[in-house]
Amino acid sequence: RTSETQENPRYKKPRLQNFISSDKNAWTISNKRNPELEDYHSLFLDGECEIPVSPSCTSRWISLSDQQVININVTSNEGPSYPDYYEVKADGKDLKNLKSMFGFYKHTRASQNFPTFTKTDNTFVMYLADNSQWIFDQKMYGGDGHIRSRPKSLPAPPNNGLWQFWTSSDWKNDSTIAIQPFVSPQTYSLE
Repeated sequence: RTSETQENPRYKKPRLQNFISSDKNAWTISNKRNPELEDYHSLFLDGECEIPVSPSCTSRWISLSDQQVININVTSNEGPSYPDYYEVKADGKDLKNLKSMFGFYKHTRASQNFPTFTKTDNTFVMYLADNSQWIFDQKMYGGDGHIRSRPKSLPAPPNNGLWQFWTSSDWKNDSTIAIQPFVSPQTYSLE
């Protein structure tokens, strides 16, 4: 939610720069905070309702550009949860130059509604970029990164089954790259 006013609430879809807004119970999905009626990139909810997640609301949205009806169900949820740590590993033979990128990443901050993870030695970051791909790089928003998720990502890194790495000339798929939550054991045993 990007606005606290109850009369005209505005909700932002994370990362994709689309907004759901209301003006007197007329709901709009647009890439603008305050869409105009002439905005041909907007969708309007067919019918009036107080909030678009209520059962009485229809899921019929009408495109202003071509009057096409699109069924979109708006739901309310908590969103994904993230662990404190992820373990990143791979055993692909072509990944020797990227070996320093593998290891443990700690949840360090949030950026644009999604968490950022920093390698425990502070050399690399993992973040969800504006293009909806998880990126591994030395710094945030420094470029396309060294490793990225493909195709467009899911909100949690382990759910992305295909990863690519940069070869210095193009992107190459690697199915051995794995990202899993790391949960510290309750007890340790020394022998």
